[in-house]
Amino acid sequence: MRAKHRKRTILLALTSTHHGFYRGAARYAAEHDWHVVADMIYDATIPVGWRGDGILSFVGHWEELAKYVISAGVPVVEISSVRKDLGIPCVMEDNQAIGQLGAEHLLERNFKNFVWAPFCDDAVNEERFRGFAASVRAAGFDCVRLLPVSQPPCELDAAPAVGDPYNPVITLSARHFLLQRLRCRGHCRRLH
Repeated sequence: MRAKHRKRTILLALTSTHHGFYRGAARYAAEHDWHVVADMIYDATIPVGWRGDGILSFVGHWEELAKYVISAGVPVVEISSVRKDLGIPCVMEDNQAIGQLGAEHLLERNFKNFVWAPFCDDAVNEERFRGFAASVRAAGFDCVRLLPVSQPPCELDAAPAVGDPYNPVITLSARHFLLQRLRCRGHCRRLH
């Protein structure tokens, strides 16, 4: 007689992240007959007392969640390079390549003025900026770097003004060009 298959219970401890992560995790779980606990997606509450077989996390900058996943006593996989310091297995994106793709997308559309405006000051944005700026500069253009939008407004006011009405400024953020090129939906031609 065969042993009964035990369904694994996996916690999705995903905070603010791209919707593609949710879909990918759900698809993988369905293919492997996992029971997924996704309550954190809706209420952003750490499930005290949760018992399961593993955690798929996107800790981001949430320190309390970082402590929870490290101390949970189950296998954990982090799906972001934001927190390389956690000492847990991690699936990382190539942030420099993401920045390069963003620059290539805009260069292919003949944009000539470029600004980098990250959401926050972290390693992910730094790596993406390096890739973006290197591609823009290799094409013979300059890239102005603004302060992160998470800074106090008074610091943002000191940012240099760039562009003019005839050469629009394009701003990229940490969320743009995540894993795929943006598709221009007809409005790109109107901008330049």
